[in-house]
Amino acid sequence: MVPVSQTFHWSRAGVSGVCSISLLLCGLLGVPVGYIVDRYEARLLMMLGSLLGGGTPFGFALSQTSWQFALLYQLICVYHFLIVLTMSPPLRCSILECLRGSR
Repeated sequence: MVPVSQTFHWSRAGVSGVCSISLLLCGLLGVPVGYIVDRYEARLLMMLGSLLGGGTPFGFALSQTSWQFALLYQLICVYHFLIVLTMSPPLRCSILECLRGSR
C-alpha cells in the first residue's frame, strides 16, 4: 500500500477507496455473473477473465496517472472475481470426490 501511495501521491484513504470500490464492483457483478453461469456456460466468463488477467498487467506497467491505476485495479479485481466464481465449484467438487474416494 505504501509504494502505491508514494508513486501516485495518494493518501492511505485514497488507496483504500480504490480497494473498496473494487469490492463493491465485485458484489454488484455477482448476480449477473451468476445468472450467466447458470443460463449459459462458464467458458465465456473464463475466457473473458483470462483476457482481462492477461492484458491488465501490461496496462499496470504503462500506467502513468492515478486514474489509470485505479481503472486497471478494478479490471484485475473483476478478473479474479470471474475466474474464482467460474472455476471454484467444479474444483471443489473434484477435490471432494477425490477425498471421498469416488475417483
